[in-house]
Amino acid sequence: MEQGQTSDQVQQVEEKKSFFQKLKHFIGMYLYFIQPQLTIFLSTAIVALAFKLRSKGIAGFLVISQIIQQYTNKSDIYRSVFNWLEPHKYFKGFRVHYESPLENEKILLPFHPHSIFTMAIHFNMYRKDEELSKAYYCASRMALSVPLTGYFYRWQGFVGANPQQFKQLMHEKKRICFVPGGFEEATLTSDRFYTLYLEHKGFIKYAMQTDYKIRPVFVFNENKAYTTIDRFYKFRLFLNKFKMGGVLFYTKYLLPFPNPDINIEIVVANPFEVKQIANPTNEEIDQEHKRYFEYVNEVYHKFKKIYDPEGQDLRTYKNGEFVTIPPPQPRL
Repeated sequence: MEQGQTSDQVQQVEEKKSFFQKLKHFIGMYLYFIQPQLTIFLSTAIVALAFKLRSKGIAGFLVISQIIQQYTNKSDIYRSVFNWLEPHKYFKGFRVHYESPLENEKILLPFHPHSIFTMAIHFNMYRKDEELSKAYYCASRMALSVPLTGYFYRWQGFVGANPQQFKQLMHEKKRICFVPGGFEEATLTSDRFYTLYLEHKGFIKYAMQTDYKIRPVFVFNENKAYTTIDRFYKFRLFLNKFKMGGVLFYTKYLLPFPNPDINIEIVVANPFEVKQIANPTNEEIDQEHKRYFEYVNEVYHKFKKIYDPEGQDLRTYKNGEFVTIPPPQPRL
């Protein structure tokens, strides 16, 4: 307390600071969600206008913009703005927990599960005090190529998740963050279950060929940010084949704002090592993939006692139906 200030005055100052901090975090969250929505609307309107007016000038603008977009890179200014706004503090809690210190190189960091908006990824990219911000983040080519919207993803620091880009990052021994579950895992998101989509195995093969270690990143409670509509999965997964989103959700808050009263807890597990084989067979890849997800299951059950005691067993989706993944057997 400064000299001459009463306790009531100090409380008023603190309340004022608290209000402006919350407003700042709210604005950060708003900008995070509204940017892609506005730019998708704007780009669609521009395309429609170009067709209606048969304007070569507008069409040329779109073509040139798309070319420039493909060569746009991470923006330190853009990231600094979000570092200051701190949208992750919109939530009751948003924390990263490391089982052991993070290696500087040759480490894969797959996030599980995807949830609807992968906020665990987006809100760690710009945090200058967070180790995860020093990694490379991979996103689908579709997200990076959407007219105008792709600029924001690229300014954030996303790079393509295509095999060529992925292998190049591994050749450079970078830390790499990605979501192996992809569109399908987002579609399968439920606010009542943690659902993993287990069909993508490319990262296991690459790790087997490059001496990379894998540190699974399990995200607790982000799936509770929205109320999901757990129906029509077959149709929604069909949309995913065309790289279209299939999420269905709503919120009691003004869309698209998530529930702020949740603790998003992000666990970076200890390294998992796969067998090193220069040219692994499909059978060998399947075997290591199975071992890896058994380890993810162990990580989940180890930490759910702390971060989501009421969490159900993990589940996956196979042959048109959900399958519960049983808890790991105790080790003798």
